[in-house]
Amino acid sequence: MLMLIPLFCPIAIWITLLFFFTALFLAVAQGRRQLQKLHRIPCSRCVFCTGDYRLKCAVHPMRAFSEEAIDCRDFEREIQENRKMGFFKKPVFSVSFLVIITWILAVKLRISSVIPVFKTGRLPV
Repeated sequence: MLMLIPLFCPIAIWITLLFFFTALFLAVAQGRRQLQKLHRIPCSRCVFCTGDYRLKCAVHPMRAFSEEAIDCRDFEREIQENRKMGFFKKPVFSVSFLVIITWILAVKLRISSVIPVFKTGRLPV
């Protein structure tokens, strides 16, 4: 009987370690599956997402950002141009366009200084 105790302790330790690492592996796998499911929720990329915590979605406020919203029939993808971040954005206006706009504004200022304007801010007809 005393001969089995030195044999039993290492076996019990190995079985305990096996159960521990199996449980750890299963927990990580389940967490990964849950995370993949949550990444399928389309609400953050939808046009109807308000970005406010009080009213998350204009169409389905009770289902927004939950697992029920995974197959939302009212999902419309938001245009990604508004969400682009970075230092190297495309310029919205070209230099020639800005020169033309500046010239037009200068001409309008010269015209408005010649034509009298009433207190209402409207030009006489």
